[in-house]
Amino acid sequence: MLLRYDEDNEIVAGAVPKYGRVVVWQSSVSYLPRPPSIAFKKGQLLLHVQFTKSKQKMLASHMERVAAKKERQAAYDSGFIGSDKPAPSGIDVARHKVSEHTSIQGKKILVFDDLFDKEDLDKLRALMLKHGTYYYDDSDLGDDDSDNVQWIAGFEINDYIQSRLWNIMQQVCYL
Repeated sequence: MLLRYDEDNEIVAGAVPKYGRVVVWQSSVSYLPRPPSIAFKKGQLLLHVQFTKSKQKMLASHMERVAAKKERQAAYDSGFIGSDKPAPSGIDVARHKVSEHTSIQGKKILVFDDLFDKEDLDKLRALMLKHGTYYYDDSDLGDDDSDNVQWIAGFEINDYIQSRLWNIMQQVCYL
């Protein structure tokens, strides 16, 4: 679902996803792409294309993309968050567990507080928001308890397993 809001945050226009549909609008118009409902299980492709008659704007945009690509590569090359300091040797993961539940299907749900350093989490959030690579899986192969939130942020696994975050997650898995 593509919704258009006015200055009072009222919906003034919308477009429902349909195979082969194309929606075109002036780039200064704000928009918010969303699935039409939680039950909508198919993938959507939003192809954002900008046109300009100005060669100067085009070249400036190109230079910005090149600079952003270099910045992203430098961020990825610097290693995963938390790989710059040693992992905690004896963190008591069980001490951080605040509750335990069981799903209707009998699966364990464990809730932990303060397992990770705030600094690591802040760095990870900033990295993913600025440089994250996201994937979407709309295969919905028998996943009856999905909330249709199927976005996955990807990162290099070899860098991750060198981090403090991995060390802590391994300990959580043994509970």
